[in-house]
Amino acid sequence: MKSVLILILSFLPLATMASSLPDEPHVYVEGSASIDVSPDIVLFSIHLEEIDKDVDLAKEAIDKNSKALLSKSIELGIDLKNITSDSLRVQRKTRWEQGKSIYIGTSVSRNIKIKLTNIDLYSEVLSSLIALKISEDISSSLDVSDSDALTDKALNAAMEDARKRATMLAKSQGKTLGDVYSISEFNLRRLEKQYLNVSRSISGSHASILAEDIGTTSDYSIANALSRVSGISVRGAGSSFEPGTMVATAQIFVVYELE
Repeated sequence: MKSVLILILSFLPLATMASSLPDEPHVYVEGSASIDVSPDIVLFSIHLEEIDKDVDLAKEAIDKNSKALLSKSIELGIDLKNITSDSLRVQRKTRWEQGKSIYIGTSVSRNIKIKLTNIDLYSEVLSSLIALKISEDISSSLDVSDSDALTDKALNAAMEDARKRATMLAKSQGKTLGDVYSISEFNLRRLEKQYLNVSRSISGSHASILAEDIGTTSDYSIANALSRVSGISVRGAGSSFEPGTMVATAQIFVVYELE
């Protein structure tokens, strides 16, 4: 009895796929759309780390740097709700020397994230973060505040694209489109579960910034700092920080009946 049940269950994906298509003449199309969008958010990630054989001293240093970063963020007008921090991470650190593991101290670290809702302040904020000299590991990326509305707009455009494609295919065979039989954001002809992902996203985070806009510091190399900032490049004289264009994409699968 169990073997019969297993056999029936093994055919369920095939049955599911078969039910997604009508027995009558139909056309199965994929619609897609890409919409250029302008980012309006910069997400900063600052990694703080201190290594000391005295874990209490390492923690005190991290707490001091965290407070300095918080104070500077408030001074720059960043809302406290846009500043988040991970919990402290404590980890033993060693190095290999002549085939032996040598204890060098305990690492105490945390990541602090800042959401900047005014990207015009990007240069000033990055300059201030570097000038604090509390981290050499600063990264940033661009984002949008209305991602749901933008991907919905792309989805509607993808639906229009699907109808246009279906109309063209039907016309080529002397047919006209009938009713919509099914609409899905998943490609139901793929049986593998890993393919069941909604095909909507916003991608792209490139921007550029003029090196002189960030200023200089004696102990920090601007070029090295910028190399850790994802999506940011240094341009020559006459340029300034420019957020790149992001892209909202959507994909949809539609089955139309044919008449």
